[in-house]
Amino acid sequence: MLKKPPSWISSKCPDVDMETETLYTLIGSKGILTSESETRELCNAACNAVLMAKEAKKSDVQTQQTKWECAADMFAALQSSDFEKDEEMSENGFLNPVSVLYHKNELENACRAVAMYCDSAEDTIEKLKRMAQLCKNAKLNSLIDIDAVLSQFAIKNCEEMLKKASMVGLNPDNNPNAKDLALEYQRYVAQGELFFNKIHPSVIPPDLQKKIDSVKTRIATTYSSTYSQIFSNEEKTFKFIDFDEP
Repeated sequence: MLKKPPSWISSKCPDVDMETETLYTLIGSKGILTSESETRELCNAACNAVLMAKEAKKSDVQTQQTKWECAADMFAALQSSDFEKDEEMSENGFLNPVSVLYHKNELENACRAVAMYCDSAEDTIEKLKRMAQLCKNAKLNSLIDIDAVLSQFAIKNCEEMLKKASMVGLNPDNNPNAKDLALEYQRYVAQGELFFNKIHPSVIPPDLQKKIDSVKTRIATTYSSTYSQIFSNEEKTFKFIDFDEP
Protein backbone atom coordinates (compact mmCIF):
# COMPACT_ATOMS: atom_id res chain seq x y z
CA MET A 1 0.00 0.00 0.00
CA LEU A 2 2.96 2.34 0.48
CA LYS A 3 3.64 4.65 -2.44
CA LYS A 4 6.63 6.65 -3.61
CA PRO A 5 7.58 8.91 -0.67
CA PRO A 6 6.37 12.51 -1.13
CA SER A 7 8.92 15.30 -0.95
CA TRP A 8 8.21 16.24 2.66
CA ILE A 9 9.72 13.01 3.98
CA SER A 10 12.42 12.57 1.33
CA SER A 11 13.92 16.06 1.52
CA LYS A 12 16.86 17.03 3.72
CA CYS A 13 15.90 18.98 6.85
CA PRO A 14 17.63 22.38 7.13
CA ASP A 15 19.41 23.26 10.37
CA VAL A 16 17.37 26.05 11.95
CA ASP A 17 18.91 25.85 15.42
CA MET A 18 21.70 28.33 14.75
CA GLU A 19 21.06 32.00 15.47
CA THR A 20 21.81 34.37 12.62
CA GLU A 21 21.36 38.06 11.89
CA THR A 22 20.46 37.41 8.25
CA LEU A 23 17.90 35.44 6.34
CA TYR A 24 18.59 31.75 6.89
CA THR A 25 18.09 30.68 3.30
CA LEU A 26 15.70 30.97 0.43
CA ILE A 27 13.29 28.03 0.66
CA GLY A 28 10.38 28.01 -1.71
CA SER A 29 9.33 31.58 -2.43
CA LYS A 30 10.84 33.34 0.58
CA GLY A 31 13.59 33.33 3.16
CA ILE A 32 13.20 32.42 6.84
CA LEU A 33 14.37 35.06 9.30
CA THR A 34 15.91 32.83 11.97
CA SER A 35 17.22 35.78 13.98
CA GLU A 36 13.72 35.82 15.50
CA SER A 37 13.59 33.16 18.22
CA GLU A 38 9.87 32.41 17.79
CA THR A 39 10.31 31.79 14.08
CA ARG A 40 13.36 29.64 14.76
CA GLU A 41 11.47 27.55 17.33
CA LEU A 42 8.49 27.01 15.02
CA CYS A 43 10.66 25.89 12.13
CA ASN A 44 12.78 23.71 14.38
CA ALA A 45 9.68 21.97 15.76
CA ALA A 46 8.44 21.38 12.21
CA CYS A 47 11.77 19.84 11.22
CA ASN A 48 11.84 17.66 14.33
CA ALA A 49 8.41 16.25 13.47
CA VAL A 50 9.63 15.37 9.98
CA LEU A 51 12.81 13.83 11.43
CA MET A 52 10.66 11.60 13.65
CA ALA A 53 8.71 10.48 10.59
CA LYS A 54 11.99 9.73 8.82
CA GLU A 55 13.10 7.68 11.81
CA ALA A 56 9.81 5.79 11.84
CA LYS A 57 10.22 5.01 8.15
CA LYS A 58 13.65 3.44 8.77
CA SER A 59 12.79 1.64 12.04
CA ASP A 60 12.12 -2.05 12.51
CA VAL A 61 8.68 -3.65 12.47
CA GLN A 62 8.43 -3.82 16.27
CA THR A 63 8.75 -0.06 16.77
CA GLN A 64 7.35 1.40 13.55
CA GLN A 65 3.77 1.86 14.69
CA THR A 66 4.77 3.64 17.91
CA LYS A 67 7.16 5.97 16.09
CA TRP A 68 4.63 6.85 13.41
CA GLU A 69 2.11 7.69 16.14
CA CYS A 70 4.77 9.80 17.85
CA ALA A 71 5.43 11.68 14.60
CA ALA A 72 1.69 12.25 14.17
CA ASP A 73 1.47 13.65 17.70
CA MET A 74 4.39 15.98 16.98
CA PHE A 75 2.67 17.35 13.87
CA ALA A 76 -0.55 17.76 15.85
CA ALA A 77 1.32 19.73 18.51
CA LEU A 78 2.80 22.23 16.04
CA GLN A 79 1.57 25.76 16.62
CA SER A 80 -0.14 27.66 13.88
CA SER A 81 1.99 30.34 12.29
CA ASP A 82 1.42 33.69 10.63
CA PHE A 83 3.63 32.77 7.71
CA GLU A 84 2.22 33.40 4.29
CA LYS A 85 0.96 30.23 2.60
CA ASP A 86 3.73 28.39 0.75
CA GLU A 87 2.73 25.31 -1.27
CA GLU A 88 6.22 24.00 -2.04
CA MET A 89 7.23 21.30 0.46
CA SER A 90 10.86 21.38 -0.67
CA GLU A 91 13.30 23.48 -2.66
CA ASN A 92 16.57 22.19 -4.12
CA GLY A 93 16.29 19.03 -2.05
CA PHE A 94 15.73 20.86 1.25
CA LEU A 95 12.56 20.71 3.33
CA ASN A 96 10.50 23.88 3.56
CA PRO A 97 9.52 24.16 7.25
CA VAL A 98 7.11 27.00 6.46
CA SER A 99 5.10 24.65 4.26
CA VAL A 100 5.28 21.92 6.91
CA LEU A 101 3.64 24.29 9.39
CA TYR A 102 0.95 25.20 6.87
CA HIS A 103 0.21 21.52 6.01
CA LYS A 104 0.67 20.14 9.52
CA ASN A 105 -2.84 18.63 9.67
CA GLU A 106 -2.27 16.75 6.41
CA LEU A 107 1.07 15.43 7.66
CA GLU A 108 -0.50 14.30 10.93
CA ASN A 109 -3.11 12.34 8.97
CA ALA A 110 -0.42 10.84 6.74
CA CYS A 111 1.50 9.53 9.77
CA ARG A 112 -1.60 8.17 11.50
CA ALA A 113 -2.51 6.27 8.34
CA VAL A 114 0.91 4.60 8.23
CA ALA A 115 0.66 3.79 11.95
CA MET A 116 -2.57 1.92 11.22
CA TYR A 117 -0.90 0.21 8.26
CA CYS A 118 1.88 -1.01 10.60
CA ASP A 119 -0.66 -2.33 13.12
CA SER A 120 -0.50 -6.13 13.07
CA ALA A 121 -4.18 -6.46 13.99
CA GLU A 122 -6.54 -7.78 11.33
CA ASP A 123 -7.60 -5.33 8.64
CA THR A 124 -11.29 -4.96 9.42
CA ILE A 125 -13.77 -2.99 7.34
CA GLU A 126 -13.80 -0.18 9.90
CA LYS A 127 -10.00 -0.08 10.11
CA LEU A 128 -9.65 0.15 6.32
CA LYS A 129 -12.33 2.84 6.17
CA ARG A 130 -10.44 4.87 8.78
CA MET A 131 -7.17 4.43 6.87
CA ALA A 132 -8.82 5.60 3.66
CA GLN A 133 -10.25 8.63 5.46
CA LEU A 134 -6.81 9.55 6.81
CA CYS A 135 -5.23 9.16 3.36
CA LYS A 136 -7.93 11.35 1.86
CA ASN A 137 -7.33 14.02 4.50
CA ALA A 138 -3.56 13.84 3.91
CA LYS A 139 -4.12 14.66 0.22
CA LEU A 140 -0.90 14.73 -1.84
CA ASN A 141 1.17 14.35 1.33
CA SER A 142 -0.13 10.83 1.98
CA LEU A 143 2.45 8.06 2.30
CA ILE A 144 -0.10 5.38 1.43
CA ASP A 145 -1.83 4.77 -1.88
CA ILE A 146 -5.49 5.40 -1.13
CA ASP A 147 -6.57 3.30 -4.12
CA ALA A 148 -4.83 0.27 -2.59
CA VAL A 149 -6.66 0.84 0.70
CA LEU A 150 -9.99 1.19 -1.11
CA SER A 151 -9.40 -2.08 -2.97
CA GLN A 152 -8.82 -3.88 0.34
CA PHE A 153 -11.95 -2.18 1.72
CA ALA A 154 -13.91 -3.49 -1.28
CA ILE A 155 -12.49 -7.00 -0.83
CA LYS A 156 -13.56 -7.14 2.83
CA ASN A 157 -17.06 -5.87 2.03
CA CYS A 158 -17.46 -8.26 -0.89
CA GLU A 159 -16.44 -11.19 1.30
CA GLU A 160 -18.92 -10.06 3.96
CA MET A 161 -21.81 -9.82 1.47
CA LEU A 162 -21.07 -13.25 -0.03
CA LYS A 163 -20.89 -14.72 3.46
CA LYS A 164 -24.31 -13.25 4.29
CA ALA A 165 -25.68 -14.65 1.03
CA SER A 166 -24.43 -18.11 1.94
CA MET A 167 -26.09 -17.85 5.35
CA VAL A 168 -29.55 -17.15 3.91
CA GLY A 169 -31.87 -20.02 4.68
CA LEU A 170 -29.92 -21.34 7.66
CA ASN A 171 -32.47 -19.77 10.02
CA PRO A 172 -35.86 -20.71 8.53
CA ASP A 173 -37.71 -19.40 11.58
CA ASN A 174 -36.53 -15.91 10.68
CA ASN A 175 -37.16 -16.40 6.95
CA PRO A 176 -40.19 -18.70 6.52
CA ASN A 177 -41.04 -17.57 3.01
CA ALA A 178 -39.09 -19.09 0.09
CA LYS A 179 -39.70 -15.99 -2.02
CA ASP A 180 -38.27 -13.76 0.66
CA LEU A 181 -35.25 -16.04 0.94
CA ALA A 182 -34.62 -15.82 -2.79
CA LEU A 183 -34.91 -12.03 -2.73
CA GLU A 184 -32.58 -11.68 0.25
CA TYR A 185 -30.02 -14.00 -1.34
CA GLN A 186 -30.00 -12.04 -4.60
CA ARG A 187 -29.70 -8.71 -2.79
CA TYR A 188 -26.61 -9.87 -0.90
CA VAL A 189 -25.07 -11.23 -4.09
CA ALA A 190 -25.79 -7.95 -5.89
CA GLN A 191 -24.14 -5.96 -3.10
CA GLY A 192 -21.18 -8.33 -3.17
CA GLU A 193 -20.85 -7.90 -6.93
CA LEU A 194 -20.99 -4.12 -6.61
CA PHE A 195 -18.13 -4.18 -4.10
CA PHE A 196 -16.26 -6.69 -6.26
CA ASN A 197 -16.40 -4.26 -9.19
CA LYS A 198 -14.53 -1.68 -7.07
CA ILE A 199 -11.48 -3.94 -6.58
CA HIS A 200 -8.49 -3.25 -8.78
CA PRO A 201 -8.06 -6.30 -11.05
CA SER A 202 -4.42 -6.73 -10.02
CA VAL A 203 -5.27 -7.44 -6.38
CA ILE A 204 -8.36 -9.67 -6.66
CA PRO A 205 -7.72 -12.73 -4.43
CA PRO A 206 -8.05 -15.98 -6.41
CA ASP A 207 -10.38 -17.50 -3.81
CA LEU A 208 -12.68 -14.47 -3.97
CA GLN A 209 -12.74 -14.69 -7.78
CA LYS A 210 -13.84 -18.32 -7.47
CA LYS A 211 -16.58 -17.40 -5.01
CA ILE A 212 -17.97 -14.61 -7.17
CA ASP A 213 -17.86 -16.87 -10.24
CA SER A 214 -19.72 -19.58 -8.31
CA VAL A 215 -22.54 -17.33 -7.14
CA LYS A 216 -22.89 -15.77 -10.59
CA THR A 217 -23.25 -19.26 -12.06
CA ARG A 218 -25.98 -20.03 -9.54
CA ILE A 219 -27.66 -16.72 -10.34
CA ALA A 220 -27.58 -17.48 -14.06
CA THR A 221 -29.14 -20.93 -13.61
CA THR A 222 -31.64 -20.18 -10.84
CA TYR A 223 -32.47 -16.46 -10.78
CA SER A 224 -31.89 -15.30 -14.36
CA SER A 225 -35.39 -13.80 -14.62
CA THR A 226 -35.17 -11.65 -11.47
CA TYR A 227 -31.52 -10.87 -10.70
CA SER A 228 -30.93 -8.12 -13.26
CA GLN A 229 -33.75 -6.00 -11.81
CA ILE A 230 -32.61 -6.64 -8.23
CA PHE A 231 -29.04 -5.71 -9.19
CA SER A 232 -30.28 -2.52 -10.83
CA ASN A 233 -32.23 -1.58 -7.71
CA GLU A 234 -29.23 -2.19 -5.45
CA GLU A 235 -26.95 -0.25 -7.79
CA LYS A 236 -29.16 2.84 -7.51
CA THR A 237 -28.74 3.00 -3.72
CA PHE A 238 -25.19 1.63 -3.52
CA LYS A 239 -22.66 3.85 -1.78
CA PHE A 240 -19.14 2.50 -1.81
CA ILE A 241 -17.76 4.41 1.17
CA ASP A 242 -18.90 7.33 3.33
CA PHE A 243 -16.14 9.86 3.95
CA ASP A 244 -16.44 12.40 6.73
CA GLU A 245 -15.63 15.99 5.87
CA PRO A 246 -12.27 16.96 7.43
